Amino acid sequence: MKIGVAISVYDKKDFVMTNAAVLKKYWSIDPWISVCCNDPKTFEQLAQCEGIDDLVSGDDIEVVKSSEVKRKKSLRMRQHDCIRKSVSSAAKKSDYVIHWHADAFALKEDSVLEIIQEMKEKNIMFAARGLWKKYMSSKVPRGDIDDHFFIVESRFLEESKILEESNWDKVCSLVNSGVCSEGILSFLFDEQLSEEQILIYSDMSECEVPKNSSKDNRYSDKLPHRTLPPINIDPDRAFVHCDLYDELPSIFNRFNVPTKFIK
Repeated sequence: MKIGVAISVYDKKDFVMTNAAVLKKYWSIDPWISVCCNDPKTFEQLAQCEGIDDLVSGDDIEVVKSSEVKRKKSLRMRQHDCIRKSVSSAAKKSDYVIHWHADAFALKEDSVLEIIQEMKEKNIMFAARGLWKKYMSSKVPRGDIDDHFFIVESRFLEESKILEESNWDKVCSLVNSGVCSEGILSFLFDEQLSEEQILIYSDMSECEVPKNSSKDNRYSDKLPHRTLPPINIDPDRAFVHCDLYDELPSIFNRFNVPTKFIK
């Protein structure tokens, strides 16, 4: 069984290089790494990065700054373009694909393999974490998932063409309706799959976040477990989101991952 890792990035080159080092030199299996980058300058730099198996150029969709609404719409289109291209590319060389953005890390491969094993046993096509049907809104009309650490079966992805260019008009329509990046994914997969073919492996209530004054009434302890930036850690699975590069050494040490992999 071949595992594909799809990484989306704009300009966080060092994060990608660190991910590649961890995946190729720390994981005991050899995943196929597909990276989609939609910043031309960063793309050129990543072309020299050791460990990336397939580097895909995303559309350099300009983030419109004239208004907050237009900024969000253009950013969501750029995000989805990068997700669909990285995942589709990885699916060509793997049996299952897991996706995350460049500033996230899967520091324990067994966590990924355990989810995939459950998918195989139960004929699951799509696995993700999030509040799912417990939380729906105009941003996530089919349910809430995180666009980090979702896993899709490659054969289903290719046969369904769910992330193909042919669905781009539908994506644009969703974006124009106010649907966010995560909401687009949940919409597309929920539209194609039955409840039995989808696995929500966590509602993220176990995730650790920095102490702050924010509250999230969706969780019994009112803590914002669903919030990603700047740091969000699933301690058991060692799924990490961290966009503060200086914090990576302490996080790597916590999970006994050599800091020499940090580029």
